[in-house]
Amino acid sequence: MAQVQAAEVLKKPAIPGCSQDPQVIALAGEPVLEVRRPPAGESLRAYGERQEEALLEIAKDHALQPSRLQRWEDAPFSIIGFKQPGSQPRALIAVDDKQARCFELSREELAGRYLTALQLAIRQYRVNHSLTSWLKATAIGEHP
Repeated sequence: MAQVQAAEVLKKPAIPGCSQDPQVIALAGEPVLEVRRPPAGESLRAYGERQEEALLEIAKDHALQPSRLQRWEDAPFSIIGFKQPGSQPRALIAVDDKQARCFELSREELAGRYLTALQLAIRQYRVNHSLTSWLKATAIGEHP
């Protein structure tokens, strides 16, 4: 449920120059982010697929805590990822001004919303895929 709410935050009508058919980045089938333009020259679909794979990898890696996910500036992008002292930064998503204009937001605002949505989605994924969740679902005959 948290992912759906996070994805809803970004829904706005498309503006000229932005895709009329947005790419939804999902985690375990739950929408997390809506993207109307990739930050570089790749296709919107390829970008979305690559982001979904990276997000799933991070969600499964319990050494990476959602609270440690952060945003930093690396012009012309706002980067969302993990940046820890003594290790290479691990970027997940890059947001540029053109992407932000698709939602009538500043780059910093869109990156902030994406950051919040990603943190919520990772937390929810881990709750839904925990041993406790599996045991409860098994006991009542459902599958998580």
